[in-house]
Amino acid sequence: MRRREASECADRPAEGNVRMSRPARILALALALVLQGAAGCGDGRDGGGDRRAAGTQPGDLALDYVTDRNFGRLRVEIDYISGFAPSAEAMERIRETWARRLEKPGGVEVFLDTEIPRSFARDRWEIGDIVALESQFRDHFTGDARNRRTAVIWIVYLNGRSEFDEGQTRALGVAYEGSSIAIFRENIAATTALPLREAVESLVLLHEGGHLFGLVNNGIPMVNDHEDPDHPRHDVNPDCVMYHQIETSNVEALLDGTAPIDYDIECQRDIFAAGGPPPEEAPPALASETSAPHGAEGEAARAGPSAAPPIPYHGRPPAVGGRGRIVPDLATLPDAGG
Repeated sequence: MRRREASECADRPAEGNVRMSRPARILALALALVLQGAAGCGDGRDGGGDRRAAGTQPGDLALDYVTDRNFGRLRVEIDYISGFAPSAEAMERIRETWARRLEKPGGVEVFLDTEIPRSFARDRWEIGDIVALESQFRDHFTGDARNRRTAVIWIVYLNGRSEFDEGQTRALGVAYEGSSIAIFRENIAATTALPLREAVESLVLLHEGGHLFGLVNNGIPMVNDHEDPDHPRHDVNPDCVMYHQIETSNVEALLDGTAPIDYDIECQRDIFAAGGPPPEEAPPALASETSAPHGAEGEAARAGPSAAPPIPYHGRPPAVGGRGRIVPDLATLPDAGG
C-alpha cells in the first residue's frame, strides 16, 4: 500500500492478510449507534470490469459473492483518506468471517490499496462525491483483467460528515451500489467510546456486507422466515449481526470475543441454499451460548437494572431519489461529556 497522488496511475496492491489482536475486556461502556446498508458498483477502468454492477441495488449481485459459480475468489480493496485508515482488527474480522460464510475456495483477501491525499477530504460527503472518488481511485473490479475469476468489493474510509447526518444523528457507513461501501471513520469516532470502536467498525462492515450478499430476504430467498416484519431486510434474532440493532447488555462479551459478531444460523442456511458453504450449528463466538433464548424472552434474560440500552442499526430511511434501498448506518452523538 502506498500513497498515490491524483495524477498517478494505480499500482498493484500489496498482497497478504492482516492479523487481528484480541480486544481488551472492559466492565462497562456506554455508546449510541445505528448501522445499516445498501450496495452496488462503478464501471471498470481496467479491461472492462463488471459492467453489470453499475446501477444495481443491494443484493442484486449476491450470487457473485456467496457462491463460486462465476467467481471462486473474493478481493476486498480498501482505499482511505489519509489519516482515516481502517483498523487492522476490523480488516481481519471481515476476512475471517467472509472466508467461512462465503463459497470462495480461492480464498478471501482484504488489502489496503490507496492512501487518498488529504486534498480530497471534505467536510460533508454526498453520494455523488463518493461515486466520483471511486471513479478516480478504485483499481479492482469483478472480472476485470486482474480478477478474471474474482469477485471484488470496494470499501472507502472517509473523513468528515455525510449528507445523511441530521441533528444528533451521524451516518457511520453506507453501501451505495452493488459492490461499493463507504465508511465514515470520523463519525464512528465521534459517536463510539474508544474501547469499542474496532468492534463497532467490524459490525458496520459485516452488516453492510450482509445486505450486499442478499440478507435478509434482500436478494437470496429465505429457507425459513426470519425477516423482522417491523424492520425489513433484517433478522429477528438479536444474536445475529443482521439484527436491526446492537444488543449492549453484555458489552464485556462483545469485547472479549464471545459476543456474536457473525451471521446467525438462519442467514447461514439462506446462503447455503443459494450455493454457499454449509451452515455451522452455531457461530464459533456463540458456542457456549447455544441454549440462550432469543426474541422477547432472550432480551428480558439479558437485560438487567444496569443494562445499557440497545443500539438500533437503522434510523429512519432518508429519501434518496432513484435509490430506494440506500439506508445509511446511523449513530446518535453521545451526551456532552459522556
